[in-house]
Amino acid sequence: MSTAVVSQVLDVYSENHLGDSIWSIIYFNTIKTHLESSHYSIHYYVNPTYIKQLQEFISSPAIILRPLNERPANAFNIWIAHSWNDVGKHMYHTHFHIFLAKHFDRVGRILTLPNPFKTEFLYDGTELNDIYETVAPEFKDLDFLIINARPQSGQYTYISEYWIPYINVLSSMYKCAITYPEQNVECPCTIAHKYSVKTIGAISTRARYIIAVNSGPVVPLFNTITMNNIKYMYVFDNVVAYMDHPKITNVKSWDDIINHIKINS
Repeated sequence: MSTAVVSQVLDVYSENHLGDSIWSIIYFNTIKTHLESSHYSIHYYVNPTYIKQLQEFISSPAIILRPLNERPANAFNIWIAHSWNDVGKHMYHTHFHIFLAKHFDRVGRILTLPNPFKTEFLYDGTELNDIYETVAPEFKDLDFLIINARPQSGQYTYISEYWIPYINVLSSMYKCAITYPEQNVECPCTIAHKYSVKTIGAISTRARYIIAVNSGPVVPLFNTITMNNIKYMYVFDNVVAYMDHPKITNVKSWDDIINHIKINS
């Protein structure tokens, strides 16, 4: 007589931002073989408005999304801010991938799970190829993909009046797209097409340059195809340097971008 295998449920939750939850799902996806072979089931409680977009990233039946208001009292808070308080305060103006490694080390110790992230945080972007084929022509083969989403954690102060003139100049000369609507800007916008953050990741795989505010829609861009294909990615962040990658440059202003392109063109 066979005995049914009972999964061990690990309850985790995040009260906050979409990008933070995507990082967590990328982590769980990366260790899915361990989760499945060890009969673990991750019940991840998140803001209900994020569930549809987060579901697109899940690649294992061992990872289950649930509404935040259903979380049990003993669920573990996986939000990265708690690791920032624990191991990250000294990380200002250093590389974010080092903090992420420390964060998932902490998560792994608490949940007794492995941490595969040691040196870089790129996920396999193969599934993005099929998504890319579904996007409208105006989002294909972009010269510039501009991630102008508003950051939620104080990492950068976005001022539309500063960004709009540069977006307009670029879009008058090159094929561009933005991810957040701006007044008096004639440029294709992913929100207008109701594209998810994962679709933004797919669009990024064929862009030449990426200009991005460090925010939720940036996370899906860290896939192997995008990093192989882009010339450069410029990230606005006043708190940390983003990834230690030869194609990623932290910037404080649009002048930094212009100067870097001139030097490296």
